Amino acid sequence: MKKLINLFGAFALLLAMGVSTVSCDKDDNQADKDYGLIGKWKTVRLDYSLYVNGNLEDEDTDDCTEEYGIFTFNEDGKGTVKYVDVEYGDSDIENFTWTRNGNILKILFYEQEELMQCEILKLEATTMELSIEEEYDYDGTFYKYVEVAVLERI
Repeated sequence: MKKLINLFGAFALLLAMGVSTVSCDKDDNQADKDYGLIGKWKTVRLDYSLYVNGNLEDEDTDDCTEEYGIFTFNEDGKGTVKYVDVEYGDSDIENFTWTRNGNILKILFYEQEELMQCEILKLEATTMELSIEEEYDYDGTFYKYVEVAVLERI
């Protein structure tokens, strides 16, 4: 579970850094702003949903008070994620590269050689939400796992 939380957090952070919006005309009352991914983001909540054959089977929320990830997105497309375990007082750091195309963020973790693709649901000055979906079929049963990571800029 900890590894999934960390991977999702890293992926979400990378996705958020790559998203930008187009600014509106000066006459608009509420102009869109370009809130970039560049910087540090802390995972503060993870929402999980499991669907079986299209039906919601299970859902849960983790407030990330015991374990969380701190993602650092650099302008050069590189970054790090620091996994923190509060109970044991330890942490682990993993390097990654990231790319963004629209609202899709792709993160490649070096150590695991794993590519994670996220959708940026929300990217504001201090808050980012990333979604990761995984679908698979096992013995004729269709599973869909959805995880939404909420991160705050630190």
